[in-house]
Amino acid sequence: MMKRIVIILCLMAASCATKSEEGYCPSISIVPDASFVTKYEEGTTKVYSQAVMRQGAGHCTMEGDVLTISGEFDVQAVLGEVTPDATYVPLDYLIAVLDGKNNVVLREEYTQSIKIRKNRNAATQTVRFNEVLDLNSEETIPNYNILLSFQLTEDELEDNRSKKNPY
Repeated sequence: MMKRIVIILCLMAASCATKSEEGYCPSISIVPDASFVTKYEEGTTKVYSQAVMRQGAGHCTMEGDVLTISGEFDVQAVLGEVTPDATYVPLDYLIAVLDGKNNVVLREEYTQSIKIRKNRNAATQTVRFNEVLDLNSEETIPNYNILLSFQLTEDELEDNRSKKNPY
């Protein structure tokens, strides 16, 4: 229920869908409360890693009765005090597609590992995705919206809400 509320709140602030050369292209938005994450060493307040998701871009193509949305966004990851020698920061994120009535029609979860180069403590990586959607029964493209967010626990979501985005 809480995740649905976050998604709906984001929709109210989301940008409008755009027209592409191929026709309608849904808006792609990042859920503000889930656009950053701080991972802690278990049982402590020592930071394992931090990451932020930044808005990217998207475009659409239409083939027959299928709409393909290709998009990308950047993720910046920073190592924390307990992981100075780590080489990867694993991050869970999700992509949700909502219809014009804010119903989730597609929800996919992913894990992305951000590579940190030796002798560095941060990195930025572009994440690319493709979502394939069918036309509705009237042979028109539904009013879709695409939402991106980190996959957070209830505690992480509460932590994010208690502070402003540090990035």
